Amino acid sequence: MKAKFAIAAGAVLLFATGAMASEVMDKCVADVTPLGSPDPEGQCSCFVENITDEQAAEYLDITDWAAQASDEMKEVGLMCFPEIN
Repeated sequence: MKAKFAIAAGAVLLFATGAMASEVMDKCVADVTPLGSPDPEGQCSCFVENITDEQAAEYLDITDWAAQASDEMKEVGLMCFPEIN
């Protein structure tokens, strides 16, 4: 019984994380395309893969990158978007 519960809980977590990653990816592409990103999907994949789940949740609420993004998110942004930083 405990094993079934653990498997079900893990599946729910993976689904939620995947859904959030999709939202973050969509927001990222929408945010960087107007800034002249040469490869929005590829660079946003880099961003999504290199931020934590907590940072991803925070990113979804950001409306002003310079004022609201954490230093850690900005470091990932520099790594993934060198052309627009």
